[in-house]
Amino acid sequence: SRQSTCLLSRVSAVRICDGSPGENLVVAITARFFILLENLQKLGCVHRNISRVYFTLNKCLNSSDKVDVVESVWLFRKYLNMLGEIMETSDLLLIASLGSIAVLLMLYVYIFTYERRIFLVLWFAGWSIIALNYVLDAFFSYFLRQNQSIFYLSLCSFFYANLLISWGTLLFLKTKVKTVHFFGIGTVWLILFIIFSIQNPLALNMIQYTYVTVFALFSLVGVIMIRLAKHYGRLILVLGLLNIAWVVNNLIFSFILKMPHMAPYIVSHIILILNAIGLIQLYFKEQNEAIREGQDYITYLTLHDGLTGLYNKTYFDNKLQEIENKKEYLPISLIVGDMNGLKFVNDVFGHHEGDHKLKKMALIIQQSCRQNDIIARWGGDEFAIILPNTDKETAESVRDKIIAVYKSFQETDLFFSLSLGVATKTDEECRLSMVGSTEKPRYS
Repeated sequence: SRQSTCLLSRVSAVRICDGSPGENLVVAITARFFILLENLQKLGCVHRNISRVYFTLNKCLNSSDKVDVVESVWLFRKYLNMLGEIMETSDLLLIASLGSIAVLLMLYVYIFTYERRIFLVLWFAGWSIIALNYVLDAFFSYFLRQNQSIFYLSLCSFFYANLLISWGTLLFLKTKVKTVHFFGIGTVWLILFIIFSIQNPLALNMIQYTYVTVFALFSLVGVIMIRLAKHYGRLILVLGLLNIAWVVNNLIFSFILKMPHMAPYIVSHIILILNAIGLIQLYFKEQNEAIREGQDYITYLTLHDGLTGLYNKTYFDNKLQEIENKKEYLPISLIVGDMNGLKFVNDVFGHHEGDHKLKKMALIIQQSCRQNDIIARWGGDEFAIILPNTDKETAESVRDKIIAVYKSFQETDLFFSLSLGVATKTDEECRLSMVGSTEKPRYS
């Protein structure tokens, strides 16, 4: 753009007339524009209107109509200015993207201080490399274009940055993809890149090779995300579709239509940032679910016996006190019993065997009771059952059923016997809170 401005100022100062020295000067200046256009074509950033100017200038070089030459030069300058505006806007977009990436990196560091996970390191490394590429594009683009080694290094770093991000994403999603697969992908890509670079291709061809492989990575991750939607929910489905949308957006507008407009470029950057933010949101969602599950488990342990899974004494006492004063639960029956011989088994055979017998007893009681009955491990070898809306006869039949099932399993348990007692509350004046007074006849 700066070169064209200088050339145009020289064109404006030339007086064009046949046979004058200015005639040859205009032709020479036009040739310079022709060279500029050829360079733009090599960079792969020529709009179809600029291509039209290119062919017009080519025709004018062999034309005697110098007015056409000047008009073509001014037309070229118009579209070159448009291209310059696009480049300036893209620089601003890169700077804005750098701000977003900086926030992402700070979030990764913050999360890593609390939970050291490998996928966070991979995400941080990948986005840091992409940020470095953005800095080169925004502030050192001339240096990047002129130095082939730096240009190739930038392409390599861009691919491996996306490879690291994809690797971290699949690790985070707990997929079956192994580390060796990513090392294999990286090695094959580098070998092909070296082979292509030795052939001295156009810069545009190397860019296309890099982006096509990145598109393949994003498509793979997107498909895996969509397949995992049943496990992770709608958020991961949206993120998978965003990956596919990023690939489609770049393929259509940048490679097929080759549109120089900023809208597809802006959409591409927004999709990338949204995808990264979505993964962080999914991470926090999983952490919240893990915390909720931990809290639920703690609540479960405060109300249940850890060995048998039955309610514990605390829950039993509170529940008994809650329902025994309510008329709608009358009559209320209570079954209380213990396992005789448990201490002997623990001392002789070990606590492991005793725990096994307790679990078996808990299972027998659960199978023998009804769905609305409240069963608890009331002590070390003691069990208690609350039977709402149950008279004494029904409660005794439940007790007898427990005894019958217990005896069917007692053939080899010579060291055990079971004692169970029944108490029933039929009016509001009676109290069942004093469970110790419950009758407990022995059944051997």
